[in-house]
Amino acid sequence: MKNEENISKVGEFCKGIFDKIFREYFLHTIIFIIVLLIFSSLFSLEIAHGKATGYFDINFWLDNLIPNILADMIGIILTTFIIAGLFSKNNQLNEQNKLYTLIGADFENLMDTLSRNYLYLLHREENLLDYNSTESKKIAEEIKKIPKDSINIGQLKIMDNLSLDRRLNEYKDSDKNLIFRIPRVSSYLDKFNQYTIEQDKLMEEFNEIYSFLNELELKGDQGSEQYKEKLSKSKDLSKKINDHRDQIDKLKSQEELRNLSPQEVSIGYINFFKNNITEFNDKYNIAVPMEMKSSFLKLEKELEVLSRYIGYYKWNSKYRSTSKQNEDSSNNSFEIINDYPTQVIKEEITKSSKSIFDLLTYFDNLGNRKYMNYNQ
Repeated sequence: MKNEENISKVGEFCKGIFDKIFREYFLHTIIFIIVLLIFSSLFSLEIAHGKATGYFDINFWLDNLIPNILADMIGIILTTFIIAGLFSKNNQLNEQNKLYTLIGADFENLMDTLSRNYLYLLHREENLLDYNSTESKKIAEEIKKIPKDSINIGQLKIMDNLSLDRRLNEYKDSDKNLIFRIPRVSSYLDKFNQYTIEQDKLMEEFNEIYSFLNELELKGDQGSEQYKEKLSKSKDLSKKINDHRDQIDKLKSQEELRNLSPQEVSIGYINFFKNNITEFNDKYNIAVPMEMKSSFLKLEKELEVLSRYIGYYKWNSKYRSTSKQNEDSSNNSFEIINDYPTQVIKEEITKSSKSIFDLLTYFDNLGNRKYMNYNQ
């Protein structure tokens, strides 16, 4: 079993190397093959004319290669290729330096915020959202470990319900916290703000009427129709104010936020992600490279798939649990169904974690940045 795992790891390593060569050094490989073909063709001519007995003719290599035109041609091609590659690499670094100078600080803050909230989505540890106590480097190291570790869903909190035991106003940096983007929390805040605004308006109207009644009392007009009308209105307003106060007190208990489902929390992160990315793209517009935008979009799709299967997993688990009470215990179909979303969730966590880390290290080849040497 251990040997199979080692063989599998070696296979994955080799596959990674070939993928990297094909993806990043495709042009270099093509030019190398062309040079090799030219060399082979010309050397074949040398063999055909009897100047060499074969590719491993020592005398030919020692006596004829250095002054030979073959060496000159290969040298020219290789030199041109190396110089062009160096210029291209230098231009690429200069462009990246300019881009980093323009968007680097905000980009790193953006990725730090998204990474912290992503880890909170997985682990539900509030210290992750404390920007003073947990360093950015540690956050990124945690992200880096996820795709390499064997993911155990049971050890993650992503499948647990979330209960907000703290008051929402106790959370710092609400604009950097996915909790405030969870649909039920957003709806709660809208409702709370609406009641508060209405309460303020009612109190303002009540105070105006109360002042007016005091003026009428000073004039001795308590028996006038105007006084009776305003007094009746003040009583109605007082009742509405008390009703609103009761509603606000009820909302302050946050009872409706005690049991947020895993899918609601994951949707909250997606909303949080989209909002932050939109603000960043709107701010820098055409300065954001297409490659970076594509990476954002890819990560968004991965998060949406993850959220969808979290919801499916919870529904399926509940359905399976209910069905087990009514179905014969020998029926294993529910076990088979239930394993599928678990596997997809693991895969999507691995994918999204890698995508976040790739973005975290987007400027890693530059030497003047916060996440320097992060890939080491």
